[in-house]
Amino acid sequence: MHYQEFECMRLQMEPLLYQYQVDIVFSGHVHAYERMNRVYNYTLDSCGPIYITIGDGGNIEKVDVDYADEIGKCPSIGDNVPEIGSVCRTNFSSGPAKGNFCWDRQPEWSAYRESSFGHGILEVVNSTHALWTWHRNQDIYQEHSYGDRIYVVRQPNLCTH
Repeated sequence: MHYQEFECMRLQMEPLLYQYQVDIVFSGHVHAYERMNRVYNYTLDSCGPIYITIGDGGNIEKVDVDYADEIGKCPSIGDNVPEIGSVCRTNFSSGPAKGNFCWDRQPEWSAYRESSFGHGILEVVNSTHALWTWHRNQDIYQEHSYGDRIYVVRQPNLCTH
């Protein structure tokens, strides 16, 4: 998903995900891996979902290696016209992202990111705990090898909004 399409969708979907206390959201398209801390409206929030971009299965376009917070990598507004529909008129117009699509460093809500092809495993342990593990494809045959690992803990009593 391209950033202008993402922002339009985020503005529509994020309040619903937050309201219904969604713990984890998986998405793809970007050919890299990134896991975010619990976040809501670009702000760390213990009741927000964890977002995982796992679009790194591999393809002929190769892995994405550019991040918008790297010097010279910030796209301009005209660089990425949505493939479907029109430009979102409210893009980056509120909250911490107001007028600031490109951060000058990896944002605090970005917990782990890597430009490698890989795959993930979600193991539901019980009604409140799940274990997420992301593996680099090239490490598949190495025992106990992983790139990222986190327990996702559901705390419904903490988040009553």
